[in-house]
Amino acid sequence: MLARLRRPYDLSMELRRLRRGLSFAVTAIVLVGIDASAASARSCPGQFQQGFFTDLTVLNADCAAAKQVLRSWVRRSGFGYRTPAPVVQVGSWRCRFTTIQGESNPYGRVRCRASRGRFLRFYGFS
Repeated sequence: MLARLRRPYDLSMELRRLRRGLSFAVTAIVLVGIDASAASARSCPGQFQQGFFTDLTVLNADCAAAKQVLRSWVRRSGFGYRTPAPVVQVGSWRCRFTTIQGESNPYGRVRCRASRGRFLRFYGFS
């Protein structure tokens, strides 16, 4: 009786289960990626800090909040008085400053991230 209940190990059945689980996981990752990229970045009009900063771009945030983060970053980083720290915390936003040396005109880029996929970026030109 015991021999009758025991089935020989079927490798193809296990592979089908694994393939089915893997295809589900890949589908879920793709759908989450599509949902995350569905929100498009938008540009906030105008120039900021007497025209030094331009190209304020936001994702999952509004322009008013982004302008406030920009002003707070300038104050906290000491921008204009000293070289800003590479990372500055502005409220719930974590901002990274990068100096990019262009051929004729060096400039800086600041990228800030916060929870819930909020992102903003702005450039400063000398």
